[in-house]
Amino acid sequence: SAPLRAWSAAPRPGVFSNDLDATLPDDQVEVVSYNVLSSRLSDPQFFNHNHPDDLDPAIRLKKVLRKLQPSLQRGAVVCLQEVSMQWTGSLYVFFQRRGYHFVTSLYGRQADGCMGIGVAYPIRRYSA
Repeated sequence: SAPLRAWSAAPRPGVFSNDLDATLPDDQVEVVSYNVLSSRLSDPQFFNHNHPDDLDPAIRLKKVLRKLQPSLQRGAVVCLQEVSMQWTGSLYVFFQRRGYHFVTSLYGRQADGCMGIGVAYPIRRYSA
């Protein structure tokens, strides 16, 4: 029988400083995706295994932004799920200040914070 084929992860680009030109080669793209949980759905009664402060929308947003920063420094395309209308303005400003364009499509209902998706991409590499 044929030998088993071993798979290994592709090498990851290093984390760069704030140099906006230090990105992947033109023929490569890094895409990261996160489900950020709509700010209207982070109810401490439902997520009773979490500390209530960690479910506070303002605290969660700060943590999400911190988590995204290394990906932006690498020039990654960022895809977000369950983006609430409450967070879209803050996310837009966050991405814009880092040389990114942020596009959203909100499809949810008022009960879920009119959540939707968002895609952010570095404007120095891509255009829409």
